[in-house]
Amino acid sequence: MSSLATAAFMVAAFVGVLAGPASAVSPPTSVKSFNPSNVSTSNPHGSGPFDCTDSKGNGGHKNDYSGTSCTDDTTLSDKADGNGTVHVTGVASSNADRMIWSYCTSGHVPPSGSCTTMGEDDSGVTPTAVDGASNPVTTDEAYDIEFDIPSSLDGVTRDVVAEACNGAPDGTHSNCVDDTVTDVLFDDSGSGANPQTTAGDITTPAHGSSVSNNGFTATASTSAELDRVVLGTESGTDSTDVGDDVDICDSNDDTTPDTTSATVDTWSASLATCGDNTDSVSLFSENNTFASGVNASCDNGDDGCLMDRHWIAGGEPVPTTAVITLPD
Repeated sequence: MSSLATAAFMVAAFVGVLAGPASAVSPPTSVKSFNPSNVSTSNPHGSGPFDCTDSKGNGGHKNDYSGTSCTDDTTLSDKADGNGTVHVTGVASSNADRMIWSYCTSGHVPPSGSCTTMGEDDSGVTPTAVDGASNPVTTDEAYDIEFDIPSSLDGVTRDVVAEACNGAPDGTHSNCVDDTVTDVLFDDSGSGANPQTTAGDITTPAHGSSVSNNGFTATASTSAELDRVVLGTESGTDSTDVGDDVDICDSNDDTTPDTTSATVDTWSASLATCGDNTDSVSLFSENNTFASGVNASCDNGDDGCLMDRHWIAGGEPVPTTAVITLPD
């Protein structure tokens, strides 16, 4: 080898040492699916054994209203309730930049060919709430999608996998972390057995928003057959913990809709938070006016049945000022 070639080789080798192999992108720290959701079979808050299993055998949130004191958190319907889709929500740690939802055959997660993407949200929202020392209540981020259930999923049970990723997923999704919700039952409002499963959306507060720790008003819309809904708050939920008691902070059992029409009812309720903390707001019904041709337990009012869940943060009230001009 000539001296010139030897020098060129040494330079190339040196540059290679400096550059080294491309470093892998680390996945986000944590993620939780909030709607739908599975609750751990051991109490995540350490206050006793978990004892609430829904009619499908899934761990569900406890509630104070249904005959079983359990909430079915795993039935999704896109029946008209102000829109024609189902609201799917989740929370991820701050080192995520997107969440992706997929439905999969049991035991599979992306990038398995047994999974189909439901949707992606690349614009996470961090609540602005602060505590009494002006510290942020949370750095986690809220993500959500609207999903139009296809007729091929009507009456079908699949796992829903919520992924939080740091960048677009690589070939093996090694830069993503996931939370799998098992045995999710889908009901497409345009096909299948009647009655179509009742649906509802929380309209305020928005998923990922902040509210006063002095309390707030929640609003919702549902399909028209319901004559009773419950809105409840639960504390301490975040990207590591979806909670286990849907109304541990407060709840409001509303039997009088604000407005009614042939297809949509609207509702509102005053609710308390558990102080300067992250909370979830859940909309559910245990009433037998909740209809479903695919889930008998929801249809007959045994389990409380979740329609929507938002994640929020309660914090110190923001002072307001008013300018008053007095006459000369």
